[in-house]
Amino acid sequence: MKRIIAIFLILIITVCPLTIYAQGVSVYLNDSRLYFDVQPQIINGRTMVPMRKIFESLGAVVTWDDASQTATGKKGDIIVNISIDSKTLFKNGVPKLLDVAPMLIDSRTLVPVRAIAESFDCNVEWIAETQTVKISTDGSYSLDKTKLTASEISDKVSPSVFYIEVYDEYNYAMASGSGFFITSDGLAVTNYHVIKDTSSAIITTTNSERYNVTNIIAFDEKLDVAIIRIDKTSISGKSISGFPAITKADSDNIKTGQTVYALGSPVGLQNTISNGIISNSKQVLDGDTFIQITAPISHGSSGGALVNEYGEVIGITSSGIDDAQNIGFAIPINIINLFDLNAIGTSYEEFAMNSNQFTLEVYPETLELYVGDSYDIFVYADGKGDNWSIYWDTPDEQLVYCIWGDWLKENNSVCTLNVTAKEAGTATITIYSDVDFKGKEIIVYIKNQPVQTYFGTTIPTYTYVTDIPVIDTKTYDNSYLYIYDYYSITPVQNYMNFLTQRGFKYYDSTNSDGTTSYYYITPQDDLINIAIAYKWNEVWIYIPR
Repeated sequence: MKRIIAIFLILIITVCPLTIYAQGVSVYLNDSRLYFDVQPQIINGRTMVPMRKIFESLGAVVTWDDASQTATGKKGDIIVNISIDSKTLFKNGVPKLLDVAPMLIDSRTLVPVRAIAESFDCNVEWIAETQTVKISTDGSYSLDKTKLTASEISDKVSPSVFYIEVYDEYNYAMASGSGFFITSDGLAVTNYHVIKDTSSAIITTTNSERYNVTNIIAFDEKLDVAIIRIDKTSISGKSISGFPAITKADSDNIKTGQTVYALGSPVGLQNTISNGIISNSKQVLDGDTFIQITAPISHGSSGGALVNEYGEVIGITSSGIDDAQNIGFAIPINIINLFDLNAIGTSYEEFAMNSNQFTLEVYPETLELYVGDSYDIFVYADGKGDNWSIYWDTPDEQLVYCIWGDWLKENNSVCTLNVTAKEAGTATITIYSDVDFKGKEIIVYIKNQPVQTYFGTTIPTYTYVTDIPVIDTKTYDNSYLYIYDYYSITPVQNYMNFLTQRGFKYYDSTNSDGTTSYYYITPQDDLINIAIAYKWNEVWIYIPR
C-alpha cells in the first residue's frame, strides 16, 4: 500500500506542481481528534495544518518572529525552527529538507504535519482510505489499543498525577487537592477552587519530591479550571529534565456506561485510584456540562485525573454530593482547549495579591433614627473565598440593638444588619472581618420620638401607639370621644403602658354593662377615661375639652 501511495503522489506532483485537496482530512493525536479553525489541506501530497495549533497540541511552546517569518517550537530539549517559503526545517540546529515549504493561505501559516510531529519524536501514520493522519506521542500507534487493568492504569498514570497543598499568606497549610501534568515542561491542570484565595502552593510527585507552583497560566472560576506551571527544580534542589505528562483523549467521544478510573489524593491520601463507570457523559448542572461518574471521589480529589481504560485523561475530577452515594462529577478535559497554554500567565505572588483582596462596604455609613425605630444596614463583603467571617460590635449597647439578617439571594455578597434604636444619643457600630480588622464604622444618631398627641393636649394618640386608626369621633359638653376598633386587650395594654412611661398615673377602673373603663391622670391633672365597650367591639377614649 505504501508503494502505491508513493507512486500516486509522484504522479500528482508531475502533473500539477501545486495540487490542493481539502475535503475530509482529519488529524488525530493519541486517539483524540484535533480541530482546527482552518481545515487541514493536502498540498503536493503533504497534509498541511495551522502552525500554532499543531505545535501547541504536541506540547510545544511556540514563538513567532515576524521579521524573519520564522516559528520556533520548544518542548523539553527539542527546538524546532521553520520558516515560511523555506523547505529547510531545523531540529536543534540540524537541517532537514521538506517536501513542501510552510506557506501563507488566507493569512494563516500552514505547515506539514508529519514533519512537525516527527521532529518531536512522534510516530505518524497516514490512512488513505479515510484521509486520516494518526499521530502517537509515545512512538507507537495502534488502531486496536489494548485495555489496561486497574494496576496497569495506576502504573501508567500515577507518575503524571500529583498531590497539591495550598498555603495562606502566613505560610500555613489551608487545604489540599490534586493535579496532573499535561506537558513535560511543567504545565499542569487542577481545579480553580483548589488554588482560589491562596498565597502559594507546593506539589508532591509520586517519588516524594516537592516542587513550587510558580505561575498561574490561566484560570476560569466558573469553569473551575486552572492551568499552572510547576518549577522544574525541586525544593530539595534536584532538577528534572521533564515531567511525565499524561496522555489526553477526546472527551467529546466518551459514552455513558464506559469504565473509568479516578486518580488523585482524596483526603490527602496520595496515589489513590478508584474505578466506576460514566453514569452520564453530558450531565448539565447550572448551565455547565460535566461527566457524571460512579468512581468514588472525596475532598482532596479535586483537580485529579479521570482516565479511560487506556490510561488517557478524559476529565478533571471536581466535585461530588456529600449525602449521595456514587455520584461524582468531572470537567471534560477538552475544556483546556479554551485556554492559551503558551501564555506566560502571572506569578503566584501576583495571582495571590489580586485574588486575596477583601472588600468590605456598608451602606449607609450614617443613620438617623427615632427611639423605637429599626433600619437595615446593607453590608457588602467579598473576597478570600470561604475563609472569612464578618462581625459587628458596638460600645453603645444601651443605645442600639443589632442582629444579622440574611444574605440576599440575588447577591450572595450582601447581607443586612438590622439596627434598632433603644435610647436617644449617638451610637457607633463597627463592621469588621477576620481578614479586615479595621472594618467600617456606622454612626447612628438617635432622637426621641416626636409623639403625636390629641389636638390641643399632651396626650399621645391611640393610633400613634398601636397603629390602629380612628373610626369615628364625637363631641360632648366636656370631652371629645375617639372611637377605635377593638381587636384584643394587647393594644389597649400597650397604650396604657406607654401612658405610664410618659408620666401619666393610673387612677381607677370600673366595669359596668359590658364596658370596662380605665382612668388615668395626666401630668396636668386632667382625667382620661379609656373605655372598652366589649359588646360593640370598640375602644372609646374620652379626652377632656
